[in-house]
Amino acid sequence: MYRRKRLITKRRIFTIAIVLVIFVMSLGYAALSQYVELDGIASIDRSWIVKVTKVTNTVTNSATSISSNYVSNTVTLNANLPTSSSTITYTITLSNQGNIPAKLNNIEIVEDENSNITYEISGVEEEVTTLRPGETNTAKVTIKYKSGVTNISETKKELMLTFIYIDNSKPSSSGGSSGGTEEEEYEVFKVGEKVELIDGTIWYVTKNSSSNEDKVTLVSENTANSNGSVSTNGTYTKAFDSNNTNEYDQFDTNNIGYYVKNTVETYIKNSIKNSGGNETGTTARLLTKEEYDDLIKEEVPSWMESSYWLMSNEKGNNGYYFNGTSVVSTSSFTSSYRVRPVIITLKSNVEKPIYLKDQILEDNVERIDSNIDFSQMSEWDGTKGLYYTSENTEDNKITYYFRGAVENNYVYFAGYYWRIIRINEDGSVRLIYQGETPNATGSAATIGSSAFNSSSNDNAYVGYMYGYPETTTKYGDVNQDGKVNTSDMIIVRNISLNVATPTEEQKVLADVNMDGKIDTEDVQIIQEYMINYDLSTEIDILASASEEARYQATHKNVHDSAIKDILDTWYEDNLISYSSYLEDSGFCGDRSVANEAGLWYSNDTALGYGKNYTYYGASYRLTNINEPQFSCPQNNDLYTTSNSTQGNQSLDYPIGLITADEVVFAGSIYQGGGNMSYYLYTGSKFWTMSPDNITLYDRNFYLDELGDIYATTVGSNSEMGIRPVINLKAETEIIKGSNGSSSNPYVIA
Repeated sequence: MYRRKRLITKRRIFTIAIVLVIFVMSLGYAALSQYVELDGIASIDRSWIVKVTKVTNTVTNSATSISSNYVSNTVTLNANLPTSSSTITYTITLSNQGNIPAKLNNIEIVEDENSNITYEISGVEEEVTTLRPGETNTAKVTIKYKSGVTNISETKKELMLTFIYIDNSKPSSSGGSSGGTEEEEYEVFKVGEKVELIDGTIWYVTKNSSSNEDKVTLVSENTANSNGSVSTNGTYTKAFDSNNTNEYDQFDTNNIGYYVKNTVETYIKNSIKNSGGNETGTTARLLTKEEYDDLIKEEVPSWMESSYWLMSNEKGNNGYYFNGTSVVSTSSFTSSYRVRPVIITLKSNVEKPIYLKDQILEDNVERIDSNIDFSQMSEWDGTKGLYYTSENTEDNKITYYFRGAVENNYVYFAGYYWRIIRINEDGSVRLIYQGETPNATGSAATIGSSAFNSSSNDNAYVGYMYGYPETTTKYGDVNQDGKVNTSDMIIVRNISLNVATPTEEQKVLADVNMDGKIDTEDVQIIQEYMINYDLSTEIDILASASEEARYQATHKNVHDSAIKDILDTWYEDNLISYSSYLEDSGFCGDRSVANEAGLWYSNDTALGYGKNYTYYGASYRLTNINEPQFSCPQNNDLYTTSNSTQGNQSLDYPIGLITADEVVFAGSIYQGGGNMSYYLYTGSKFWTMSPDNITLYDRNFYLDELGDIYATTVGSNSEMGIRPVINLKAETEIIKGSNGSSSNPYVIA
C-alpha cells in the first residue's frame, strides 16, 4: 500500500516548512544511498540515485495544471478540475543516475483535505518496479473526481509524492525459512511473464506477486488432457456442469470444478513432486474473466486462441467462456469446451526463462560512457566492458554496448557464432557474424567478399539501396531510346493530358522538374532542352528541379546495392527459418548532408546528387569531431522491412551491416594505426553500412586488416568482406548455464 498522509489546512496545504523538511529528507536519503555498506565494506563507488527528471501532463474537459514542481525524488502536483468529468494525468519520469540497480520500496503521498477528488497511480508498483543504472521508470498519476460526486465547489487538488527506491543489487533469496528473524524475500513475478514449472511445462503469471509472497498464480500455456496433464495442448472438452448450473464449487462428478480439483490438481501436484519440487499448498482452478482481461491487454496471445471455460467470480444465471477470439457470456453450462487450468504454487517450483538481454546485464557491470574519449582507441585508453548511454540514441532511450577486448559477448544462433554489438534502444540485441567457429579470423569470419555497389560515379551509389543516379538516368528520355526528342515530348504531353498511362519508370523520366506531377511545365522544359541541344548549347535538363528534389530522387530506396543482394541471398539460405527470432529494429546507412556548402569541409557542396562533392554524416562525426552516435538522423536511411512501423520499410529481410559509428563505440577510430585487441578485429577487411563521401568516386567506410576504420570506393575495384548483422528480439531465450564466453557462448533456446 502507498503510505498516505493528509494535511488539515484548507487552502494552502503545503507549507514552506514541510517542503523544506521533505526536501532535506530526500536529499539526505539520496546522499545516504551513495554510502551504502556492501558486504561490510563502506563504498562510495556503488550507488543508486533515483530522481524525478521530467513531468508532463494531459488534460480532459477543461482541467488545468496549476503547477508541477519536482526536486530530487519528490514531485508536487497542483491540479484544477472545473467540472465533474475533468481529469488530468501527470506523467513522471524517474531516472537512476547511479551505478547499481534500484527497486521502488514505497511511495510517500501527502494530499490536501479535498476528499471529493481522488487519484490513481499506474506504471510503477511498490516492491516490484526495478530500475537499472541509466534507465527510467514512468509513473502516471491521474487526478479525478470520485464517482458520484456532484458538489464541486472546491475544484483544486494538491499532491506531493516521494518515490523511495532501495538497493536492488543483491539477489533475493528463494528458498525455505532461514530460521532467522528477518523477513524472507522471494522473487517478484509480474502479470504476463512466461515461466517454467519444475516439471518442464510452460505457464504464464496471472497476478503480480511481490517479494514478500511465497506463492505465485499461473495459467497453463496448454489446455488440459483427460488425465489432467498439460504437457501438450489437450483437446479434451467438458461441460461446466451437466445440471446446467453455474456452481463451480459444487464438487460432484458431473461438475468441471470436480474435474479440476480431482484430476488436474492431482496430476500437477504429482508431477511437481516427481520432478523434485514441493507440491505442498498447490491448488488448481479455472482462469477468471478478470485474469483473462489482465493477460490479454491489447491482443490475445497466440497460446490463448482456443475455446475454453472461464470461472465466474459471481454465481448466477450466466457464465463465461473464451471462443478463440473474445469472451462470451453463456447460460448453457452443458456445452463442452476445453479446460485451461490455473494453479497457485510455491515460487520455488517455478523458474523464469533466461532472456539474452537480461543475462547480458546480469553478467556485466554497466558503466556510463560519459568519460570515454572517442578520439582514442580502446587499446590506448584501456576501456573494456559493457557501457551505456542515452545521448544521441533513438528517442534518447538507453542502449548498452560492448567496447574493447571483451571476451564474454559470444552468441550461438542458427548454426553460427556471433558477437554482441549492443542492446538496442528497443531492448533487442544486435549481433555481428563471427563464423562457424567462435574464434574465426580472416575470410572465415565473413560470408564472402564483394564490392559495395556496382558503380561509384554518382552520389546514389553510397546507399545500401539507392534511387536514380543522375549520371545514368536520362531524364526526359521517356521512351528510353537514348536521346531526348520530339517523341518524348509527345509522350509527356499525352501523359499530362491523361491520354497515356505511364509506367513507373516513365513517371520518373517524365517529371523533369521533379515536382511530383507530370504537366505542361515538363513539356516546356523538354522542348527548351531540344532547342538548345540543336544549337549545341549544353544545358541541365534538371535545372528547374529543386536541390532537395534531386537529392531525394538520388537517394530514394528503389534499387538494391550489390552487397544487399548477397546478404538477402544468404538470409534466404541460412536464416529464413529463424525469422521469428528476429526484430525489425533497423540498420542505419546515414546519408545526411550538411545544412550548407563548406560547413563541414571546404570542398563540400552538401548537395548529395550527381557527381557533386558531398560528405555524409558519419564522415563529419568520425573524421572531424570524433562524436559517434547511435541514432539515425533520417528516417529514409533507417533500413527496415514493411513489417516495421519505423524507418523506410524498404528491406526484403531484417538483415544489414554494422555502422561505422558502432565500430567507434566498439573501440576503433578513423586511421588510428591499428587495434588488434578489440572484439571486432578479425585480421581481415569488411564493409560497414556508412557512407563517407564522394569526391572523385563514392567512398564508404570499412574496417581494415589491422582493425582501423578507413574509407574506399564502393565500386567493383574494391572487394571487402561481408559480416551480416541481425537483431534478436528482446524476449529471446537462452539455455541455462551459458556465460557468453567463446567456450560457453549464449546459446539461443
